[in-house]
Amino acid sequence: MIQDDFIIVIFAVGFVFICLWAGTRALFLALMAVVAIALSFASALCFYLPNISFFSQFHTLSIFILLGVGADDIFVFAESWRLSKSAVASKKVKSENALEFIADRLSWTYKQAAGAVWTTSFTTAVCFLATSVSRIMPLSGFGIFAAIAVTMTWLICVTWLPACLVVWEVCVSPKRIQIEAAHNKSILTLLAPPPSSIPSL
Repeated sequence: MIQDDFIIVIFAVGFVFICLWAGTRALFLALMAVVAIALSFASALCFYLPNISFFSQFHTLSIFILLGVGADDIFVFAESWRLSKSAVASKKVKSENALEFIADRLSWTYKQAAGAVWTTSFTTAVCFLATSVSRIMPLSGFGIFAAIAVTMTWLICVTWLPACLVVWEVCVSPKRIQIEAAHNKSILTLLAPPPSSIPSL
């Protein structure tokens, strides 16, 4: 029975991974998203077990909740990051260098996505926390654990994922960074520094 449930979990993780890969069109981001969800579950255990000793197989069902909530948060951040390029470039503010442009994009992404992600995560966590008043220990414990896990998912999504987006844009993406400066319609590209020239003998 446990083995069958484990296979279902593996299938669910694989399915969500494929959806993330297809939605973000980036293998790196899909992998980092799965890592973020795994970190959310592990960090929730660190907060839950020292305070509440009861833990059952019922609690592991929260992984399905984290897959849904985490994937939703990731899509919101990824889409906001994609839109930030044209939104920041359209401003009449001159970006002195590529790193400043990335910082402006990250700031714009936070303003657009962080609030929406917090609202959905907070309401979901509160709904699960409401079951903590139940006298049925498995139900009460599951609600508390799920609320902690959803909160940790939000916390990791607003810290880990933006960093992953920047790393992907700067180091992993095939297109690297192309900065469209609206003030002169020029395009700057951040590439690896050229190798130092070898002095002639």
